[in-house]
Amino acid sequence: WHEKNIDINQSHYALLPRLVGSDFVSRVQKWKCGAGVYFNPLVSVQLPDSTNTTTHHIKYGVIDKTDIIDDLLYWKYLYIAGRMHKPTVLFENAFDAQIMDAQEKNIQAALSAALLINSEDES
Repeated sequence: WHEKNIDINQSHYALLPRLVGSDFVSRVQKWKCGAGVYFNPLVSVQLPDSTNTTTHHIKYGVIDKTDIIDDLLYWKYLYIAGRMHKPTVLFENAFDAQIMDAQEKNIQAALSAALLINSEDES
């Protein structure tokens, strides 16, 4: 995935990943000390609004399907799962049925946890 994305969107990547290539980026993403996400921060994109097109800075992350499902269902790291408790925009291949089902369960689990934590205040 990163090889194709670096070819298409080279400016999304910092200098070092561009120089050493997609294999390096994939190894960093899969490095076992994190949640398996590679982020491209401060990416400039042109987004149309109601009157014109404006430049916005976004940050996007790339994660393997099995890693996102593990975090959404089991809160393995509670990194992506926690971020997805808030509104998010899902891109390319993110509308997979397994991911959408895991996201629904993640939201339900977060709501259940919040209700359990706050129920002490009500009694």
